[in-house]
Amino acid sequence: MPLDVPVLTGQWVQLEPLRPEHRESLRQAANDEQIWAHTLTAANGPYFDVWFDDALAEQVTGRRAPFAVRRVADGRLLGSSSYLDIHLKHNRIEIGSTWYMPAVWGTVVNPECKLLLLQHAFDGLGVNRVALVMGLAMTSNFAMIGFSPAFLIAILWIKKRSFFNIRFLVTMASLGLAGLLLFLVLPAINSSSPLTDQSFWQLLKISLGHQKSQVLGFLFEARLEVGNHASQRVVGFHLALFLFERAGRSLVF
Repeated sequence: MPLDVPVLTGQWVQLEPLRPEHRESLRQAANDEQIWAHTLTAANGPYFDVWFDDALAEQVTGRRAPFAVRRVADGRLLGSSSYLDIHLKHNRIEIGSTWYMPAVWGTVVNPECKLLLLQHAFDGLGVNRVALVMGLAMTSNFAMIGFSPAFLIAILWIKKRSFFNIRFLVTMASLGLAGLLLFLVLPAINSSSPLTDQSFWQLLKISLGHQKSQVLGFLFEARLEVGNHASQRVVGFHLALFLFERAGRSLVF
């Protein structure tokens, strides 16, 4: 069943349980490629309705409690955040699936959103622990410059001299070509659709960034848990902000 959550209001932002009427305003906020460059999902352009419908569906089943983030000053929707991995029986929950329009990155928006969600989790839902998850996928694209050679070194180490075997090279080249063709098919189909105004190259960039983020997010993930104790709340909250604000400009966690 859905998690019963109220509107959470702070000094600068208001978190409203996601509703169908939020769709078009959030679509505008999400329509920037920068937001999705380092995330596991994309919700700009043709991908938005899938993201929004999935969020509403998970809300109904109780698997997720998504919020629309509204700026108090002018009423504009800025992005979204959610309660995830909801296990009230075991007194724990996770905060994540967060994104904001680039104009509010590095401002008071994300800190106050996290504070409101933490406060309600402890005081409203009565949980004992709140988890915040960070993956390497949140870092900048320059991480791939150092990460890609690691794969090559690993292959050289594993294969050693046999790396230069003709049969092995042909096999790797064939697999690489097949993978490349798969990456090209979907952006090519989507770019020809009348429902999108994005070019093939824009869609290809989104697709490649999404796959990169999935790999990095799977391989490298840090989990921070904040306990329901006064000292743990203060220290944990400030530590979370310190870590995540330095992990990615988009401040998603």
